[in-house]
Amino acid sequence: MTDRSGGAPVDEGRILVIEDERDVVDLLTYNLGKAGFHVTGATDGESGLALARAQRPDVIILDLMLPGIDGFAVCKALREDFRTLHTPILMLTARGETRDRVQGLRVGADDYVSKPFSLVELLARVRALARRSEVALDASPLTRLPGNRAIQVRLESLIAAGRPFAALYADIDRFKVFNDRHGTLRGDQLIRGTADLLAEVMAGSASELRFVGHVGGDDFVLFCDPSRAEAVGEAVRSAFDARAPRFCPPILGETGARLGGLSSPDGPPVPTLTVVGIVNDRHRFVTAEQVSVSLAVLKRLAKGRTGGSSFTLDRGQ
Repeated sequence: MTDRSGGAPVDEGRILVIEDERDVVDLLTYNLGKAGFHVTGATDGESGLALARAQRPDVIILDLMLPGIDGFAVCKALREDFRTLHTPILMLTARGETRDRVQGLRVGADDYVSKPFSLVELLARVRALARRSEVALDASPLTRLPGNRAIQVRLESLIAAGRPFAALYADIDRFKVFNDRHGTLRGDQLIRGTADLLAEVMAGSASELRFVGHVGGDDFVLFCDPSRAEAVGEAVRSAFDARAPRFCPPILGETGARLGGLSSPDGPPVPTLTVVGIVNDRHRFVTAEQVSVSLAVLKRLAKGRTGGSSFTLDRGQ
């Protein structure tokens, strides 16, 4: 694996190169790095999948001819995983292999470049994919999750289609206090960690409908099947409580010694999360605004609880 950005002053985004030929990985790492991209490389499908899920890059460059798991299987796995469902994939194919290109596009690739490729053309295609993805997702720059516009579009499409769904809202309790006390760096780490947790829970759920969006700040929205709402909400609550201590530095005593606990006099020992949800399986809501207002009311009612993270689900029965 390689991890070199080339020292470019402009941050164009993150690229993952999955290619078994080391010289090709090095070539792309160097040249894309010079163009301002942060590039990570993997030389087999297994490690490429692991990196894609962990890093959620802006664009994946994927060679189809890989040892072990080939590029077609990698592409299919990326499209079946919520964390990489929308990540643009640029295939590297052998020149003249029309059948490979068609199959690659069929399993989820967005574009292709034939070997031997022109670096100028490849860079142009990578930038075009990154631009289209950013516009389509309205992605949060911090978490890379779909933003407000994408959330609104998805919610309105669910309502218009008459599809039953559950909408969950997750909000980190007293985040401003945490941010002021521990600093914006740890605050950003907490938000990114929460985004990763939500994506992992949704990716591992049995729900056919899977969507996680970042409203902004410390607020997130999830859409799933009504039958999975309870399981998803409880999984989020318990997973957050299990991981939250990682984001708190140990408190120092008067002598500068590290104390055993993470608690402080004027705040909770670790961050907690309030998760609320509503179910729309009887066409209770006919507008996105109704869903938003109902979640806001439910969140206000749930915020008064103490003793760890909480999950409240309103089925409207």
